[in-house]
Amino acid sequence: VMDIKFLRNRLCKVIQKLWEQIFPICCVWCKMSGELICRTCMKKIIVHPEICPSCHKHSNCGKICSDCKGRYPDLDGIMIAFNYSTLVKKLILSLKYYHIYGISDFFAQKLSLLCLCNYLLFQNIEYNQILITAVPSHRYRRYFIKGYNQSELLAKACASQLWVNYQTLVKKSKNTSSQASLDRKKRLTNLHGSFKLASPLTNSIKTVIVIDDITTTGSTLQEIAQCIKNSYPHVRVRWAVVARSNK
Repeated sequence: VMDIKFLRNRLCKVIQKLWEQIFPICCVWCKMSGELICRTCMKKIIVHPEICPSCHKHSNCGKICSDCKGRYPDLDGIMIAFNYSTLVKKLILSLKYYHIYGISDFFAQKLSLLCLCNYLLFQNIEYNQILITAVPSHRYRRYFIKGYNQSELLAKACASQLWVNYQTLVKKSKNTSSQASLDRKKRLTNLHGSFKLASPLTNSIKTVIVIDDITTTGSTLQEIAQCIKNSYPHVRVRWAVVARSNK
């Protein structure tokens, strides 16, 4: 299995190099050559305010407010990098579906900075007590449809930049419908019971940061947080996402 993964990754890198030779790098939005996100377009990206993910009122460091803790009983907070503008949506879709992997480096830098600026995240704990993980995709979708998991790309890049460990902590046991294809009502129940622990946590871990590209209803957040806290109730679970959609 490891040999197959190694060969697949090498093949992807070779294909990516050939692709860049045939189609030179240019800005995803304005098509200016040289960078995936040019400096002009980068200035158009709006930073997301710190809010409670439930009531959307201001909340320092994205902490779940006391009035909304009942809706997200297992989630300790959420860090959101950007507003879900048309430009950010284009960047996320380019990473998610069109194999433009370089965008993950840009997003990971912003997510890492967001984590470093969150004083609650590092309160009374050391770096080696923090673990980063990703929202998993079902193996069928990952290996046979898309070929990769964009959340995993972001999470591994963030872990490297923050100098903390990455671990595949949660797995998706059911191949559910894509959240993007469902309306808000169906999204709330689509993922129920679909996540399980993939590996155990060490006793030293006090905080888990789950990385994802986008959140909408928050159902994924709560399902994974619940999955982790069912086995490790003492661990704080925080989320770091690129953007939040209101749809």
